[in-house]
Amino acid sequence: MSPLISIVIPSYKRPEYLKAALLSVDDARQAARIGSKKLEIIVIDDGHDASTHKICEVLGAKWSIKVRYQRSLKGPCAGPAFCRNQGIHSALGKLIYLLDDDDVYLPNRFKKSINLFTKSAFEVVLEPSRRSYVNDQNKPSYVTGPYGHNSDAFRFLMTGGEKSHITPGATAFRKEIFIRAGSYDETLRFG
Repeated sequence: MSPLISIVIPSYKRPEYLKAALLSVDDARQAARIGSKKLEIIVIDDGHDASTHKICEVLGAKWSIKVRYQRSLKGPCAGPAFCRNQGIHSALGKLIYLLDDDDVYLPNRFKKSINLFTKSAFEVVLEPSRRSYVNDQNKPSYVTGPYGHNSDAFRFLMTGGEKSHITPGATAFRKEIFIRAGSYDETLRFG
């Protein structure tokens, strides 16, 4: 049986952050009561780092969630766009959720979006996220994304400045629309 959800996480030599990201996926899965067989996690190791592989191996063995570890096929430093493309193309799930290795899901990550996909005809779901600064505690956190701008979310995302930023962890989409639309532009090193 194929999973419903595939979570794709590019990672580059940050095993301590990756571990927190992976633990947040399990917390969000449990909060939404998603069975472990309905979810897979794909970690694309862009640093070809033994510590990254070990984190995936240890947590994969501990959980009943399938954690698939892959090295980037282009070699180290291929970039996040390449790694996301590789992970999405190898994903078994119909729904793709993204997460960066230095981000975490909040416990309510799946609660609304799963319903939007399963009970409606949505192809893509963008959710707000909270941006916090780990290295600068004096800088206030804020909500990013189309939060409170439902009537014209697209215009807000194109012109909203810093607060219109969409993190990869706030996006989810049907794999089939990604395949039809094409892949991430791998010449872009960020964003």
